[in-house]
Order: sequence, then structure tokens, then C-alpha cells
Amino acid sequence: AAASREPGSRGPIYLFFSVNASGQFSGMAQMESAIDYTKKFGAWAQDKWSGTFAIRWVIVKDLPNSQFRHILLANNENKPVTNSRDTQEILLDQGREMLAICASFRARTSVLDDFGFYDKRQELLEARAALGNQQGGAGAPGGGALPAGMPLAGGGGGMPGGGMPGVVQQGMGMGMHMDPQVAQAAAMSLSSAGALGGMGSLDAGVPMYPPVR
Repeated sequence: AAASREPGSRGPIYLFFSVNASGQFSGMAQMESAIDYTKKFGAWAQDKWSGTFAIRWVIVKDLPNSQFRHILLANNENKPVTNSRDTQEILLDQGREMLAICASFRARTSVLDDFGFYDKRQELLEARAALGNQQGGAGAPGGGALPAGMPLAGGGGGMPGGGMPGVVQQGMGMGMHMDPQVAQAAAMSLSSAGALGGMGSLDAGVPMYPPVR
């Protein structure tokens, strides 16, 4: 954020993405705009962050931490770049080395391979929420209907191809057409999680992550 506001910043700003505890980087994107603090992304699990900005994905592939662990950051107590927290700045020389590794590494997989899993997971969550609403508004933990637009899972709206759907659409459950198999799975998982009685988490019993590739 600070780098995007610096008046002397002329070069591009590159962002390296890694999912926590995944053991790898997922790719690299270029920041394409300043931060607009008047907007919210709308897919965070906790609604306490503001601001959005445009990005352009340059590299999308799985990059294991072992390729980067030797790169140490002087501005982070000489810790490996793989030990960085969110928004950690990477200095120029180390950033160039990371870019070179990202470009040359031959990966067999990428986060795009998992989109089918997350699409199905989202469909199941939305179907469960709709069924819960039809059962008297018990689709949310503790009872009560889910507000339109409530984030359910995932996010990543900046990913290639539009990203993983992570927000319930308005009108969900009202005339919604479901795949019969998804509806059956949703009903079964709702019942097993106790959500029909207003107990349990909305995503209880729903796989959080895809099978290990």
C-alpha cells in the first residue's frame, strides 16, 4: 500500500502469492492500479478490511518453497522469504531472483487445477444454505437466514477466468435450480452437521481443501 502511494515509484509493483501452510507460492501478479479504499472485496471471512485494487496475473503455477528458501530478506531479520507474513516487502535484488525462478521453474500443476473442486464446494454450500432457508431459516449457525451477499468460502476474484465464486448471490434459494445430486448431498451434510436445527457451522462436513495433487 505504501509503495503504491510513493511519489517516486516509477517501476511496476509485483505481488507474490502464497496460501498459508501450503508449502508453495501460487504465482505472481502485477499491481495495475492504486488502492481504492472506498470499496470492499466482499469475500473475506471477517468483514474488517477495506480497499481494492486491480491486478494482472503474470505467472500462475505451483512453485515449491524449496526453490526460494535460500533467499534471505535483510529487511525481515534475514529470514527466508518463505517465512514472510502478508505484505512483506521484498528488496530489489531478492525480488529479481524470485522473478527469475518463477519464470524458469517448470511446474506440472497450478491453482487452476483445483477450480473444479472449489466450484463444486461452493455449489454445495449454496445448496445447503438454500435448503436451510427453506427449513425455516436455519441455514446459518445459530439459526436465521443468511443475508444476501454473505461470503461463504474462498474468493480470489482476481484470478484468471474470473476467479472462484465466493459470495452468495442475492435471491439464492428463491426459485434456485440445483443439480439433484448436489441438492441430495447438501441435505445429507446439513442433517449430519445438525444445521437443520440451527446448530453447527454452515460448512461443517464440507471439504475445505482439494485432494493432495
